[in-house]
Amino acid sequence: MAEWAPRKNSLVALTPVREARIELEEDSRLHRLAESFLLKVEGLEEDRIRFGGHLPQTLPARPRRTLHADDFSVISHLQNILGMEYYSSRAILRARQGDLVAAAFEEIPGYLNYFSGMLGLGRYDYCQVQTPPGVPGRAVFTALLSDRAALKKIQALAEQEGEFWIHPYMGHQHPWQLAKTVAERSKQAVRVLAPLPAVTRWANDKVRFAEAVEAVLGSQAVLEGRHGRSAQEIARHLVQLARLSNLLSLKLADSASGMGTGIFSSREILEKAPQELEATVENWMKAMEWDESQPSISVERWESETVGSPSIQLWIPPPGDGLPLMEGIFDQLFDPGDKSVFVGSIPSRLPVAVKRRLSDAGVRLGRLFQLLGYLGRCSFDTILKGREVESARILFTECNGRWGGTSTPMSMMNRLFGDYRRQPYVCRDFDHPRLEGVSFDEFAGTLADILFDRRSGSGWLVLFNAGCLQPVGKIDAITLGKTYEEAEQRQEEFGRIVEERF
Repeated sequence: MAEWAPRKNSLVALTPVREARIELEEDSRLHRLAESFLLKVEGLEEDRIRFGGHLPQTLPARPRRTLHADDFSVISHLQNILGMEYYSSRAILRARQGDLVAAAFEEIPGYLNYFSGMLGLGRYDYCQVQTPPGVPGRAVFTALLSDRAALKKIQALAEQEGEFWIHPYMGHQHPWQLAKTVAERSKQAVRVLAPLPAVTRWANDKVRFAEAVEAVLGSQAVLEGRHGRSAQEIARHLVQLARLSNLLSLKLADSASGMGTGIFSSREILEKAPQELEATVENWMKAMEWDESQPSISVERWESETVGSPSIQLWIPPPGDGLPLMEGIFDQLFDPGDKSVFVGSIPSRLPVAVKRRLSDAGVRLGRLFQLLGYLGRCSFDTILKGREVESARILFTECNGRWGGTSTPMSMMNRLFGDYRRQPYVCRDFDHPRLEGVSFDEFAGTLADILFDRRSGSGWLVLFNAGCLQPVGKIDAITLGKTYEEAEQRQEEFGRIVEERF
C-alpha cells in the first residue's frame, strides 16, 4: 500500500497518510445505505437545483484565489464561549499567499507580519465587513452578502481569476448564497469547498448522526439514548434511562464544544414528581434558547466509566478524488471544572491496535458521508467505554461537520512542518484577565524569546485565534517539544510566563 502524497499547491494542507481501503462488499453495502439515507436528508434536492453548479467535482491541482471566513451563526448556544464574536480569526490559518480573509472586526495589528514572517505562511488580504443591525459579529457571510464594498471586492477577484473559491468554516446556507451571488455578478465559476446546506445540517445533527453510526457500525457503537421535542417527552425519556445509568445528559443536536450539554443525576430525576421534572427540563430548554425550528434534543446515558475521548480527523474529497483520508486520531482535552467543555487536543498516544479500530470505523462512516455528498473537513468524536484501553468499547458521540478546534491547528502544523506527526505538540485555549486590552503586537513582543520562528527553527510557542486577545484576554496556544511530555509541560510554562510578564 503506497504512501498517498497530497497534490502540491492544493487548497488544503493535508497529512500525507496512507490511502484508505474498503472491501468491495462493504463498499457496496455503504452504497445501499447511502441510497436509503439520501431520502432522509431534508432539502437536498432543492439545494442541488439551487447550488449544485458551485459544488466542485474535483479539487484543483494548483492554488486558486480563495475567500476564507469562519461563520458560527448557525451553531446553537455558543454565546457562553468567551470571545466567540472574535473566533472568526481562526480562518486565517487556512489562508495562503493572496487569499482573502473576512471577519466583522478590525484587522489584528501585527498578526499578518507574524503569520507571514515568523511562520512563513504567506500574506493574506484582510476584509473587514459590516454586519447589519441586530446581526451578531459571528455571522460573517450574512455581513458579506449585505456589505456592498465587500461584494464588489470579491466580484473583482472572481473576474480577475476566472475561477474563485470560497472555503467556509461550515457549509450552511449563506456561503452558498454568496457563491451564487458572486457567480451571477461576475459571470465566472465560483466553487464552495464544503457540503451543501442540507448535508451540512444532517451531518451536524446529533440525532441523525447516531442513526448513521448505528447503520454503518451497529448499535454497539452508539450511546444508549432517545430524543424529543417537548419537555413532557424528554422528561419521560429521562425517567426511563435514569433506571439504567447514574448520570444522563441532554444535548442540543446542533451545538458545539459542549456548550449545549446539560448533565443530570439519576437520583435527581427519579426523586422529582413528573410536573417538577417537566418544569426542570423546560427551564433547561429555555436557558439553551431551544425552539421548534431546531432539531430534536438528545437524551443520553452519560458514560462515566471511560478511558479516553479520542477524535477522528477526516478529510472527505469529492468521490472522483479518492476515498476519505483518515488524517489522525487525537485525544481531546476538557475543562477540569466541566468535563463536557472542550479546550484543546493532542495527537493521540493510544495503543496502535485501538487507533486502528478507530481509523477503520471512521473511514467507513466517512465513506457513507462522502456518498451522501459530504465534502471537506469532518471529525467524529468518540469515547472509550470500559476500564482497560485495549478492550474498551468505542462509542461515537457526535460529528463535527466543519472545521474545529482540533483540525484547525492540525492543518496549520502540516503547513509548518509538512506533516504534523513530525513535531510533537499540544494545543489549548488560554485566557487570563490581565491579557484583556493587550494588543497582539505587545503580546508577541513580550514573548519574542519563546515564539517559534520557522526561519531559524528557534522557539516553541505558536499563537492563533488572536482576534480574541485584546477584547477578552484569550488566545489559542500551540506548544512544541522534543516529546509530547515536553510539549505538555510547556503549556504550563506558557501560563507561568504570562503570569510573570503581564
